[in-house]
Amino acid sequence: MHLRKFIQNSILVIHLISGGVISNILAEENVYELSPFEVTGFTIANEAPLVTYASPVSVLNFNPQADVQSRNFSEAQADISIRGGTFEGTGFKVGSLSIFDPQTGHYVSELPIDTRMLSAPEILTGAANSQSGFNSTAGTINYSWKPVVADEGIIDIAYGEYSLNKQGLYLARMFDIDERSVGFDIGLARSESDGVIEFGDHEFSRISGRLEINDERWNWLIFGGYQDKFFGWPNMYTPFGVQETEDIQTLLIITEFSAELDERTTLTLSSYFRENTDDYEFDRDRPGIFNPFQHQTEVAAFHGDINFEISDDLDLSVFGDLFFDSIESSNLTQTFQSRTYYNAGTQASWQKDDWQIIGGLNVYDTNRDAATLNPSLRFARYLNDSREQIYAEYSRASQVVGYTAIGSAPSGLFAGNSNLGLERSHNFEIGYTKSTENFALSAAAFYRIDNDLTDWTFSFASTNARRANPVDLDTYGLELFMRYAYDGGNVAMGYSYLEKEADYRVDDVDASFYALNFPNHRITLALTHNINAKLSVRIDNEYRQQEDSILRNTDHEAFFTYASIVYSPFGDERWEVQASVSNLWDDDFEEIPAVPGTASQWALKSTVRW
Repeated sequence: MHLRKFIQNSILVIHLISGGVISNILAEENVYELSPFEVTGFTIANEAPLVTYASPVSVLNFNPQADVQSRNFSEAQADISIRGGTFEGTGFKVGSLSIFDPQTGHYVSELPIDTRMLSAPEILTGAANSQSGFNSTAGTINYSWKPVVADEGIIDIAYGEYSLNKQGLYLARMFDIDERSVGFDIGLARSESDGVIEFGDHEFSRISGRLEINDERWNWLIFGGYQDKFFGWPNMYTPFGVQETEDIQTLLIITEFSAELDERTTLTLSSYFRENTDDYEFDRDRPGIFNPFQHQTEVAAFHGDINFEISDDLDLSVFGDLFFDSIESSNLTQTFQSRTYYNAGTQASWQKDDWQIIGGLNVYDTNRDAATLNPSLRFARYLNDSREQIYAEYSRASQVVGYTAIGSAPSGLFAGNSNLGLERSHNFEIGYTKSTENFALSAAAFYRIDNDLTDWTFSFASTNARRANPVDLDTYGLELFMRYAYDGGNVAMGYSYLEKEADYRVDDVDASFYALNFPNHRITLALTHNINAKLSVRIDNEYRQQEDSILRNTDHEAFFTYASIVYSPFGDERWEVQASVSNLWDDDFEEIPAVPGTASQWALKSTVRW
């Protein structure tokens, strides 16, 4: 049934591209021609969510390279998996800084940043993750800062099903001081809803601002953001039929300075402070039962890198990172309460004619764990005037375990393991890429070996708890992705195949909540199509066949569609009215085993720009 729906939507996409009946009936003018477009920037059709304001995680929904597994909805709480890894094995990077949560990967995407300040994310895997990521074994989601380039104002207001209402304001200004360009922007957003199921309510708010100063040879950025989130969901983390809630506050302050020291040398210095406070309630009607589950983490980080153009053929970079974290917790007390991280390395890139070799080596260490070396090596051959590339690479990455896994008591709802150690990953990969002005294609086959990966598991011998266990995991994968831009819109399709072999080294593991919660087959399809100068459609689709799990209460197949119709009365972006529906087919699939899936929802939004 799900596959049939996907095929039907695929036919609709082909029909729209070819200028079908809908275009003939609704066309008031000639098809609106897009301005020059980089096909590499298009991965999804609906960049903003329906159920709340847009956050950095929003653009990962329906992304063919990232698997977002949500509780309630992804902006509430989401586990992001890359290439079959776990939520702990995924890193986040903003500008030159790797931003992480030392308590648990469940909160790594808590980034109080207005998405208009960020570029589309780049998914770093393999060698790129090994050298540019931090504390991530599977991949890193990399956002670049989008510069303030003009005066701008945006207001959006939306109302929808289940008492949904949300509002947003974005303001940007540009001016000159002493021959320097100065940009400033601020974003305000809030949303609330009763939720698509009972006790699935939420109330969110966020403020973020940025100052950017540009000189002829240097750039300085200062950012500050804060968000406050409350949301509920039945069986959010436990399968006992209680109404669980999360109350999270996140503060993030960033500064980044970059300069051209000379024509061949660039320098970047940056730092950030992040504070994340979480109050998890197992039962909202009985606050504090079993444990208060209250945590506050702080992270201070410093990064520096210098890049040298040694010659026309050879580039060299040297980098270093220093991180300090600490945690105050009501129950994560089985081990230390602070940790210092060191990460430093170098990378050389040599390119001659059609050949490229990139080699890197970094050392990763903490004051609580043994140091480890992470090498990477990539060989690439360019074809057809550098528009095509074939490559082969090997890389190693490592990370340490978060406080929830090592600091929880060995019994209870979340049974921790203070003996968990360093996690190591080896990635072998071959691939092919091709890119033209309006077309992009990539294909990759990989084999990843994870040693001592931390997973949360279930046992029939102890049905009242999930337990942190190490696992050795072999993952085989295939990824295919295509993007195409035409005069009336864009289309993107992705396919991934995953297979795993797991060794938990113990006999009492009957199911996995995370490491073995992955799609064997996943297909994504995104379309934007301009019917005429005023009317357009945006459709995102995802079909998956998930690995079987005894914990899942629904079928192992799922099909999701997020569709929008956008009307622009003036034929431009000054005013847009949008009607959207998420989970069009009302699929109840449990993205995380034993956690209820979401339901269909519609909303109307009005956006004014000046």
